[in-house]
Formats: sequence, structure tokens, C-alpha cells
Amino acid sequence: MPFINFAKTTTPLSIAPNDIIQEKTKAIVSFFDVLHADDFQEEAAFDILLEYIRLHDRILYAPISNEIYSCYSENKADLIMGTVTSNIDKLLIYAISKECNNRMPTSPIEKKQWIDTQKAVLKIWDHINLAQQQYSVLKQSDEEYQQKFENSINPYKEEIAKDMNSQLLTMVSIFTALAFLVFGGISSLDNIFSTQGIPLLKLMCVGTIWGLCILNLIFVFLFCISKMTSLNFGSTDEPTASIFKKYPIVWWTDLILVSILVLCSWTYYVRKNNFDSWIFSIFQGHPRLVVLAISFFIFAVIVASVILLAKATVHPKQDNQITNKGKTRE
Repeated sequence: MPFINFAKTTTPLSIAPNDIIQEKTKAIVSFFDVLHADDFQEEAAFDILLEYIRLHDRILYAPISNEIYSCYSENKADLIMGTVTSNIDKLLIYAISKECNNRMPTSPIEKKQWIDTQKAVLKIWDHINLAQQQYSVLKQSDEEYQQKFENSINPYKEEIAKDMNSQLLTMVSIFTALAFLVFGGISSLDNIFSTQGIPLLKLMCVGTIWGLCILNLIFVFLFCISKMTSLNFGSTDEPTASIFKKYPIVWWTDLILVSILVLCSWTYYVRKNNFDSWIFSIFQGHPRLVVLAISFFIFAVIVASVILLAKATVHPKQDNQITNKGKTRE
């Protein structure tokens, strides 16, 4: 079984205090101020950096980046960065020159600090150039950002505009055709009912037929529109659902209209051929029995139609829920 040494996991981390970091940052900013000077002296700047290495050992690069970026934010990059770049180039040339090497101390510790300072000059020079390159590549003015945004969004704007125009034309066409269909149907119905001398039953039959035609014509029209626009106006999205389950309201309305049409047609046929005389005699001979029989027959037909249509239009999920409820009760 592996052994875990808990003593190693509780070793405190060595983190530099904030005051030391602030002190290093101030020293880097002071050195950067020296690089800004017009009367730049390479030897003096090298000695300042050497003193920093003796006190703090390592260079902080974040303050250098902040100084570079602040020059660009003040819109003085051409003037300031030109001076800084020129001075750091002079300092780098001095750091690798024989003159600098001739001044190198002989003491091992001081010699190491001197060499570290020469390396630090190269690192600062490299970081200044890197920060300039990063800012030049990544910077974006408001105009540049707006231009890039417009260049990126223009293809989508054109596509969206075309799509919106096509959808708008489709909607206008749909409502125009639907308006002509509905108002034309209403106008034709008005002509039917305004005709004089038509029996009431015949008028009801004609009106019912008109209702069936208009209802199913509107349904077919909306069905075709849904196919063209890829929009579903059905009651369910189940791919296996029948047409009765997808559009139950149409079939319920058709059932009502067909029922009215059948009753009116049958009644009109009976009255037209004077079959009602023997019906009246039956009514007179057995009025109660006839009323009960016909009432039961009409009620049975209506109930059977409702049950059949309910089974045809019920949603599959509702079937499962009803079945599950029945099993639970049992």
C-alpha cells in the first residue's frame, strides 16, 4: 500500500510579499524613465540596472509591458517609443562591448551579477520589441473594430435581408390569398341566402355543402403553405401520427357539418316525396314508441361518431397515459 508523506503537503509556499513586488515595480519604472531621457548615458543606465540586479536579482516584465502600452494609449508612441527603442539599442550595444567587459569586476559574486546584468539588458530589449509587436498586431481602434465587424456581418446581413424579404412576400401572399378565399366565400354565401323561394331544408343543405367546401379549401390551402414554409400547424409533431391526429379540429368540424347535411338531406327527401304521411300515421298510432326509437337512434349515431373520431384524433401519448392510469387503478 503506498504511503503518503503529509509533511510534504503542508510545506508553506514561498511567496514574495506585496511590498517587495511594489519595490521591484518602482525600480523598473525608474529604469524605464531613464530610457525615456533624451540625454541618455549608456554607462549610467547600465549601472542603474546593475544595482537593481544586486538588490532584486530578477527582472519584472509586467511593468515594462505596462509602460509600453501606456505610451500607445497616450498617442505619443511615435515620439516616446522612438526614444526608448533607440536608447535600449545603445544600452545593448554597450552591454556587449569591450568597454563594458573591461569594467567587469574580478570578484566571483560581483562578476556573476555583472554577467546577469548583461543578460538582463538583452532580455529587456527583447521584451520591449515583443510588447511593441504584440500591441501593433492586437490593437484595434474603434474604426478598425467597426470595419472588421461590418466586414464579418455583411454576408449574414445580406442573407438575413433576403430571407426576411422572402418571408415577408410569403406572408403577404398568404394573407392576400386567404382574404380572397374567405371574403369570396362569404360573398357566395350571401348570394345563396339572398335567393327567394328556396325551401329552408334545401337552403340548409346548400349552406352546409358551402361550409364543407370552404372549410376544406382553407385546410388544403394552409396545408400547402405549411409545406412551402416548412412550418407545422398540426396538433402534434409525431411523424407516425395519422392525419386525423394531426388535424383533429378539421375532422370534428367536418363531422358536425356532414351530420347536419345528412339530417337535412334526409328530411328534405322525406318531405319532397310525401313520405311523412305514413310517418305521421305511425306517430299518431305509436307516438311514444316512435319518439323513443328515433331519439335513441340519433343519439347512438352521434355517440358512435364521437367515439370513432375521438379514437382517431387522440394523441399517442394520451393513449399511453390513459392505459397506464387504467393499469394503476387495477
